[in-house]
This record gives sequence, C-alpha cells and structure tokens, in this order.
Amino acid sequence: MARAHHNLAAWQQAIALVKAVYTLSEQFPPKEAELENAINREFALLNGLMNAERRKGAAR
Repeated sequence: MARAHHNLAAWQQAIALVKAVYTLSEQFPPKEAELENAINREFALLNGLMNAERRKGAAR
C-alpha cells in the first residue's frame, strides 16, 4: 500500500532530485567527499521531518 505522501508531486520530485544528486556525486573527486557527506546529512534530516509529520498525522 502506497503512503499518502508518495502521491505528492513535490515528494516525488524531491526523491528524483536526491537520486540524481547521489548519481552525480559518485563522480566527484575524493577531495569533494565532504559534499556527499552534507547531502547524506540533509537526506537524513528530510527523512526525519517526514517521519515526524507522519507521526503527527497518526496521532490525530
């Protein structure tokens, strides 16, 4: 069963953007690995925010 936010166009576009960034970051020189780490941190933050919103909706 698909989750409600999976149908949101903004969510779908955000996931597509994240996948594109991950694909592109594989080609970065090793000295730019910090950028990949920053992307990973941002993705984790977004995931946490989505989980918090999901919990709010479940509590209603």
